Amino acid sequence: MNPPHHILLHAARRAPRGLWLLLGLFLALALLYNGVTPIGEADNELSHYRYIQYVKANRSLPRTDAALPLAPVADQCLDPAQGLDDAARWQFRQPPLYYILAAATLFWADSSDYWWPTPNQYGYHAGAVDGGRNAFLHTTAETIGDNAVVRSVKLHRLFSTLIGLLGLIAVYRSGRLLFPGPGRTGPLLLTAAVAFVPSYIFAAATINNDILVGVLGLWGLYFCLRSVWATPDLRAFALAALLFALAFLTKYTAIVFIPIFLLTTAVLLWRSWRLSRGRLLKTATALAALLAAQALIILWWFLRNQQVYGEAIIGYENASASWIERLTLTTLPAGADLTDAWIEGIRFTFNTYWGLLGADSITLPPWQLTLLTLITALAGLGLLWEFLARRSNGRRRLLVFLGLGVLLLDWYIVFSLLFYGGRGRYLLGLFSIFGFLYLLGSQAWRTRRFPWLGGYLYAGVLLAISLLAPFLVLRPTYAPPPLAASADLLPGEQPVHARVGDLAELVGMGVVPGDVAPYEAVDVTLVWRALAATPNNYVIGVHLIGVDQTYFGGASHLSANGAYPTSSWQPGDVFRDTYRVYAGAGGGALLPTGARIKVSVVCPVGDEAPHLPIFSPTDEPLGDAVYSGLLRLGLPAPPPADSPPLARFGDELALISISDLPTALEGAGAHEFAFRWQALQQPAQDYSVFVQLLDADNTLVLGADFPLTQGYYPSHLWQPGEIVEHRHPVDFAPLISLPAGAYRLIMGVYDLESGQRLPLTETASARDGDAYDIGVWQLQHFLTYIPWVITPTEAAEATE
Repeated sequence: MNPPHHILLHAARRAPRGLWLLLGLFLALALLYNGVTPIGEADNELSHYRYIQYVKANRSLPRTDAALPLAPVADQCLDPAQGLDDAARWQFRQPPLYYILAAATLFWADSSDYWWPTPNQYGYHAGAVDGGRNAFLHTTAETIGDNAVVRSVKLHRLFSTLIGLLGLIAVYRSGRLLFPGPGRTGPLLLTAAVAFVPSYIFAAATINNDILVGVLGLWGLYFCLRSVWATPDLRAFALAALLFALAFLTKYTAIVFIPIFLLTTAVLLWRSWRLSRGRLLKTATALAALLAAQALIILWWFLRNQQVYGEAIIGYENASASWIERLTLTTLPAGADLTDAWIEGIRFTFNTYWGLLGADSITLPPWQLTLLTLITALAGLGLLWEFLARRSNGRRRLLVFLGLGVLLLDWYIVFSLLFYGGRGRYLLGLFSIFGFLYLLGSQAWRTRRFPWLGGYLYAGVLLAISLLAPFLVLRPTYAPPPLAASADLLPGEQPVHARVGDLAELVGMGVVPGDVAPYEAVDVTLVWRALAATPNNYVIGVHLIGVDQTYFGGASHLSANGAYPTSSWQPGDVFRDTYRVYAGAGGGALLPTGARIKVSVVCPVGDEAPHLPIFSPTDEPLGDAVYSGLLRLGLPAPPPADSPPLARFGDELALISISDLPTALEGAGAHEFAFRWQALQQPAQDYSVFVQLLDADNTLVLGADFPLTQGYYPSHLWQPGEIVEHRHPVDFAPLISLPAGAYRLIMGVYDLESGQRLPLTETASARDGDAYDIGVWQLQHFLTYIPWVITPTEAAEATE
């Protein structure tokens, strides 16, 4: 008998060069994904790594409340409640096989350092959708040469890569069964259909247990196929049962292998029954023994949990609900609509099958997903054509039917048990089924000269997408903003030159657009120049505030969405950081209005959350915030009115109407006029309105001047054609001291800074100068006599 290494060498020599090429390409892609993905930027990678560290250091399994050493953190702005302690233990609830194998394989690798990057507590994972997709804050010091933890994590990721390579061999072996014949094109294309899926590459390039449960499933699926392909092969099925049991000791998502296992069991029993009843009895006995052995392997973990924690499945909020209730959808989240949930669940699983990268937060670009949707539609049409035209043999058509059934059933299991969270990577162990269906469907698009044309095109598209993902998706997500060569402002940016503590200078600010409607976005670009280094990661708040201090919305997160936090700033660095602010309705505030962008820098620790002070270029204190110039907030202006105005002031403003006029001046007291204005074009200035009362000699006796809309909506923000109401108060109480007679009310518009009035260019009746004649009122003084009746008693008292 040949020794094991001779068997491996013989198998290597028999492997076609195409397979070696595919494995080499996959290895190169996995190393590329590993290189561009910072440590911790895979789903719960910190906790997966800590699990391995614990097993290596203690040679035992951790409890979910195990104490872990934590490296000191210099960041004084890090909220302790959002530290690394709980996140590091999150995966300690998981079955242990992946971590035991990783610890045993890499026992020689030093992993004693417990340093880890600071968490991005204002990022996507903390609930801030626009706060960055990076789970941690990374610096230029995170290199393999300078950081021992980075070296260790990158090395441990190679363990997942090795597992991924083994999974591709299982896919190739399955392809040999599904596409028999002297050629190797079918098996190789099936291998490519799995090897070049970005989600499979990413799982093989990071520390996670999904890759192991997936590869165990791929091998289990291969042995299931082998056990029923020719004559019933119980030894192959025994290997499949063992692999599925080990998958359960890796992750609970191994539940998706139950339909395959039961289907294979049924086929074995059916085929044994067709041979003879005696064969059926032997097969049933053997299967029962295999099932018992498989159950013992799996039950070990659940019994251990029951003994340690008092429950078999730990750490899952939904575990208290019955699995039967969830599978039958009798337990639904509050307010859930089942139809919408199904549609969203299918869309989510489809998108994440191709790639849910990063820390479970990054999908492929929309154009790539659209292309893959088109390919899926073409493959589906190809499968339909294969069925209708009977271009495939009966066994292959049966496999298509069974494969679709297994995928739909497993998707439903994941969909229901996880309350609509069916990530594509939970089906990694079924990727060879997906690949088979895509390949067979694309094979329908072939010619006589190129029988595998569709398969080559499909594999080529996948290779291109997987090759582009690190450069179009991963690297831009974590890349810091480019540094500017100088602090010169670009056109449209407002100069600010405010010093924020000793940290930095806010050189300028760009606000686009300057006119925004409710629920639309405003992009605010801050131009920073760093003045000093700091270990703290400050939060920068950018908010939209009305002129009356009404809050209309804002965004608060770390600079550059956490890709370039303040702890990374170096003195002299100049860069631009853009925030997107969505304008709200302001809780029913009067619109349109003027608004400003408010910028503040906060250390979010404790209830007070102190702001860094703001200083002018001459070191005068300016409070704790910087404000932009005014922008307009409101709906677009309606079309101009057809009726002629009462008056036109210059070529900028038209007076449409005046209402709420006093009926008499006597007793009017504090009165408020209502002027309706229309902007003929966008006014050049923030104008004010005067209302004056003149006597018969045109002498000013009283008046009142106010900015248009009292400054709530400054006129330079008005849009052409927009109609705005201006309330103008006038106090007529002093009239009591004036003589009776005729008094004339006039009004006009002027620029407060220059004092220049806008001329009257057109009126509804003859007027003159730069003041509009509102009207004439007669002031009359009435003396009221109150009779005094003296009673006899009062008269007697008066004489005494």
